[in-house]
Amino acid sequence: MIKFDKSFLIEREGSHVASETHIRIHISEIPYKSNEEYYSDYHGEVLIIVLKGVGTIKTLTSSNVIHENDQILLTNGEAFFLTSNSKDELLIVEFCWLPGPYSCDKCPEAL
Repeated sequence: MIKFDKSFLIEREGSHVASETHIRIHISEIPYKSNEEYYSDYHGEVLIIVLKGVGTIKTLTSSNVIHENDQILLTNGEAFFLTSNSKDELLIVEFCWLPGPYSCDKCPEAL
């Protein structure tokens, strides 16, 4: 078992906290962005946990304002756009990239 407390995670901005066979955990600082560039270059699921700040996450079908301690689960390689809501403050998030136990529509087994 590995325990990560919040201060440890925030101090690891820009780095991988864990890279294992079935999970990758990465901490990122997200600035304010005016141009909506959607990220879709991943496979499976991603759990996004807001560690600090306020931001907005958008998918092709919805949009949500997110706050500290909110969690967002994107499945099946869903494209998303993430931004801080403030030009003066960064949004700090934890990405938990997961392939999950079931194949998605991009898995070779499903094609």
